[in-house]
Amino acid sequence: MEYVSRVPRPPLDGLIDDLYYLAGTPPYPRLTLPPMPAALLIVNLGAPFRVRGGTDVETTGYADGCVITTPTRAFEFGYPRPTRSVGVHVKPWGLAPFLPMPAAELRDRPVTLEQVWGRPAVADLRDRLATADGPHKMLALLEEELVNIGSNTAERAVFPGFSLYAMSKTALIGLTKALGRELGGRAITVNLVNPGATDTELNPADGPNADTINGFTALGHYAQPADVAAAVAFLAGPDGRYVTGATVNVDGGFTI
Repeated sequence: MEYVSRVPRPPLDGLIDDLYYLAGTPPYPRLTLPPMPAALLIVNLGAPFRVRGGTDVETTGYADGCVITTPTRAFEFGYPRPTRSVGVHVKPWGLAPFLPMPAAELRDRPVTLEQVWGRPAVADLRDRLATADGPHKMLALLEEELVNIGSNTAERAVFPGFSLYAMSKTALIGLTKALGRELGGRAITVNLVNPGATDTELNPADGPNADTINGFTALGHYAQPADVAAAVAFLAGPDGRYVTGATVNVDGGFTI
């Protein structure tokens, strides 16, 4: 087995214990993750792995990866042979900035990355990780990806219980501006995309809160994951080469 770990730079070191790369044939068929006040994010790059939470829960396969927040019971991981993945060991309070919903909603409920970030964004991230030049490049790429996942809650929080979540997202706006200034001389652009309500499995456009959320937008409907991906592709591509330090709200007018 090959295991490579690194501690992220500020500000991520305040949220994340380490990022890791794991590859090879595990010496054990299963691994038990005990209850703990922390969280785990895995981006899978090999064959699907399986997770079971408790003795009364069926084993579930995860092809793209998964997110587990503050488990209060043991989880059993079944790794394929061989296995290949990158992941993040997150501090107890650290996962909120990377999720489009309060982390407490996912306690003891492993979900796929696609459910959290949408299929286009996850597919693009997995492709770039799979083609990166070695574990260290892969972890640097994952760290860069985590820095700038925002939310329009940074500019408008209309529901109670989002104060800490909004605070974490607002901090990304200041970070984006500062990094844009610091890295501009190296021809590196830094921008932030703030998605609004996006039609995913965890927040579907026909869900129980959809009518209320649509009423706060100017366009009156949810975004599709491709809408958010299009904004990211523009800023990361050659057409966005003269845009830096910017925050782009892809939210159908939720924040106007």
